[in-house]
Formats: sequence, structure tokens, C-alpha cells
Amino acid sequence: MKTYSYMDMLAAFKINFAHPGGGTLTNKLLEDLTIDSKSRVLDAGCGTGETARIIANTFHCAVDAIDAHSAMAEEAVKRSENNKKVNVQEASVENLPFQSDTFDLVLSESVLAFTDRKAALKELHRVLKKGGCLLINEMSVIHPIEDKEREKIQSFYGASSLFTVNDWINAIRGASFKHIELIEAKETGAYNEEEMDIPIPVNAEAALLDVLDAHMELTDRNRDKIGHAVILCQK
Repeated sequence: MKTYSYMDMLAAFKINFAHPGGGTLTNKLLEDLTIDSKSRVLDAGCGTGETARIIANTFHCAVDAIDAHSAMAEEAVKRSENNKKVNVQEASVENLPFQSDTFDLVLSESVLAFTDRKAALKELHRVLKKGGCLLINEMSVIHPIEDKEREKIQSFYGASSLFTVNDWINAIRGASFKHIELIEAKETGAYNEEEMDIPIPVNAEAALLDVLDAHMELTDRNRDKIGHAVILCQK
């Protein structure tokens, strides 16, 4: 039987918003950002490109979107082909195909936790204009977790380590960002299930459903310890 990763499952099921808070939180965060028709925005790790399309349609600005997973990038290209303001490419956050000082705003939703974070933050800092903003919504340890459970989570999601909120802030500071603001930090259990956009497909491949089941089990077992941090900072 073929084996699949967590990212493979998200791509196969074409999930729009897999992060805590889902599209509800994304839309709430966008309302508080300064974006207009002249803004240049990057959705770093765009998934199906839903956030990129929301930004382009709401603010009528140019949005670049990248994802390192081939199937996810392909889906984002397909869904955005009629939106002239959205440009999607397959690329990694650690090696962005953009010139320095390009973007006014960069968003990262549940992406950096699965990358070489030091390299990714360095790249995000590079492509931002001076005074530009980075907004991240990333998996975080909210309350202490046992080592064995930490290892299981890291192995399942392919994360080199699990960051606490302070770890994220220190990493962002280490990448030369400034004016770092913690907008919120919550356990997964703080959200209602209906706020999550994780549909369970009908007649899906068993191996993919197994990955989804394992994700839901890990999430439920650690819902009071693992959550996310939303952080806004500036170059």
C-alpha cells in the first residue's frame, strides 16, 4: 500500500483551510491589515490558493502565491486561472523566486512549522520591502507536552522541532524583524469544530483516510497543549 504524508493528504483532499480557526480566522486577520489596490502581497505556502484569491478579490491588489507541494500548487494554479491578479508558482519558502524588497505584505498560514524556519524567515525578510509586514499563523506548543508525544507530532507532520510562542518570537527577532506583535495564541481546543475547513471525502483512498484519521487523533489528544500563534512583525 502506498504511504502518504500529511501534506499529501491535504493536497489529495484539496483542503482550503487546515489551520486552527480556518477561513473565519483568516478573514478576521485580513480585516485588520492595511491592504489596498497598490499593495503587493505574497501568500507563502498557499495550498489551494484560497487566501490569495480572497485577498485579490477583496482588495483588488496583485497577489503572488507559492507552494512547494506539486499537487497543491497545481490545484492553486487551476483554481486561480481566471483571476488575473493572482500568480501561482511551485516554489519553496526557503528559496523564493522573487527579487529582494518586492512585497508590502507576506502571509504564512501553517507553513513555517514544516520548513527550515531559519532559512524561511531569512527569505521572507529578504523579499519584503522596508517597512513591509509579515503575518504568520503557525502551529505552536501552548502548554508543556511530554517528550514522547512531542516526538510523535514531529514525526507525523515532518517538523524538525515544535516551537513555543516564545520560540517563534525569538526566531522572528533573530531574522531581523522588528515591531513584533503577538496577536493571539490559543489551544486547538479553543476553536469549535465547525470553524475548521477539513471535509472528510466520500470514497477516498483508504491510505489517505488513515492519514486524516491520524491527524484528527493527534489533534484531539493534544487539543489543550498544541495550538497556534498569530504574530505580526515588520521589516
